[in-house]
Amino acid sequence: MTATTLPRSESAPAEHPWPEFVGAWPRLRGRQEPEFESRHPGDESEGDRCAEFGYNMARSHGTKTRCMPWQWSTIRGILSLQPPNEYGERVWTHRDVCIEATRQQGKTLIVVLLILFYLFVVPVVGRSRPLKIVYTAQRWSTAKDVFDRVVKVINRVPHLKRKLARPPSTRANHGVIEVVTRRDRNSKPIETAVAEFAPRSQEFGRGVTELDILFLDEAYDIDPGIENDLTGAQSASENPQTIYLSTPPVFLKHPKCQSLADMHRLGHARAADLFYQLFGAPRHMSRDEPETWMTAQPSFGIATDEREIRSKLQKAKNVVKRAIFDADYCGWGDYPPPEREEDSEIPAEQW
Repeated sequence: MTATTLPRSESAPAEHPWPEFVGAWPRLRGRQEPEFESRHPGDESEGDRCAEFGYNMARSHGTKTRCMPWQWSTIRGILSLQPPNEYGERVWTHRDVCIEATRQQGKTLIVVLLILFYLFVVPVVGRSRPLKIVYTAQRWSTAKDVFDRVVKVINRVPHLKRKLARPPSTRANHGVIEVVTRRDRNSKPIETAVAEFAPRSQEFGRGVTELDILFLDEAYDIDPGIENDLTGAQSASENPQTIYLSTPPVFLKHPKCQSLADMHRLGHARAADLFYQLFGAPRHMSRDEPETWMTAQPSFGIATDEREIRSKLQKAKNVVKRAIFDADYCGWGDYPPPEREEDSEIPAEQW
């Protein structure tokens, strides 16, 4: 396995540079570190709690929620907290998160585990009311898959299922999970944490209110107006966080990738309040070499393998298909140029 510099827990066994709740992955051959990362200092212990929460469910109830090392490290960065302020409140170290990773590596597991953690373990973080979480994707099939995976875990873990306010439901391309966080003396629910799942649309974006945690999956395709509606719904939150997840874009295929391209540039500029990771191979490596694929794909050996990637490469016969292969399996995106500010109709001298 490629050597890593992942943070070490005090409880980590000597044979692994990570805790017991991450454990051994003998088939894992992918590089566990991103090609580029920008993260700011904070208390990342909530990430350990989240990963251990997933490990305990996997061990006790047979759920597929145990993190690989790279997933654990990513969750630590997302759940990092600043020190308490003068009122004892804690907010996320990173207001925004952007994860660009090669295809089929396990970004969805990170999302599923975070949503479960927000709903059942820490439904109130740096705020006075339970969290409202929204997961969006370009397509309903993607959002429905994440909804189904979250519900599948809940149904397999009795103490989670008992906390549901009502059975999870889907209607008109919209899924809802509601969890009781506080009951009155008669055991009637008086506060609930809510997670909603939907494809991105103008109707859904304008209908969301009081949003705390926003997932923008398939972030290579985001309509600016819908993005503004959704992030605008976070303005009333006491501790908002927006999480962009995507494979690197190919501009010819993904003309609406400007938001992701902006996050890519901000990440490389090490912008404040932004946690950014890019999983990929160095640009000087060859797309034809298995070493490149292992370097670019952190879950190589578990989620992907050499035979599968070679099959994809053999079918990439033209320039566009090779660009898509480079983005999906090597982490080499093709980004649009930065947007230019429109010139003012009023001359600068007149201003």
